[in-house]
Amino acid sequence: ALHWEGYDAVVHAFLKPLPDGKLAEDLGNFKAYQSALLKYAHQNGKSVILSIGGAYPAEMAESFYEIARDATKRATFVANCLNYLKTYNYDGIDIDWEFPKIDPDENRNDRPYMTQLMTDLYAAVKAEDEDYIVMFGTGPGWHMGSYDFTALKDHCDFFFYFGYDWRTTSPDNDGINTIGPMSTPNS
Repeated sequence: ALHWEGYDAVVHAFLKPLPDGKLAEDLGNFKAYQSALLKYAHQNGKSVILSIGGAYPAEMAESFYEIARDATKRATFVANCLNYLKTYNYDGIDIDWEFPKIDPDENRNDRPYMTQLMTDLYAAVKAEDEDYIVMFGTGPGWHMGSYDFTALKDHCDFFFYFGYDWRTTSPDNDGINTIGPMSTPNS
């Protein structure tokens, strides 16, 4: 059994973003434990945050890109997110876009699209209920440049940092990417 006294909130992962702005419930066991998670968390006075995205399948990053760069798809996505929050009685939403892409060779910069997506989502969710939590996750290292934190600070309640993704781009002696500063100081 989960020891609820140790938690303020639980992040329920993951709904899958589709390129047209719709949401799919087909990742892992998302639906299998949704009802029980919401019931027991709320019975224990805890919040449940709906997380959309994740790292796998990898095409979700492209889905976020397609949604975020198109005003119509973005509006559809925001409306679907808000509807899902209300329908299932979630306490907030997390956007887990792994990761907005910046690639000069492709003439691509997703950074402003991430900001616009969060701007639109935050406005709609907070207009519905000021107590809803709106957040996003970010990876460390070379992904940090994918986010305009100065702009995003006004369009989320907080963001969280994926510390487990910390690694350098230089292989260690075994040819495997090393883990960052915790095991390789000054890396």
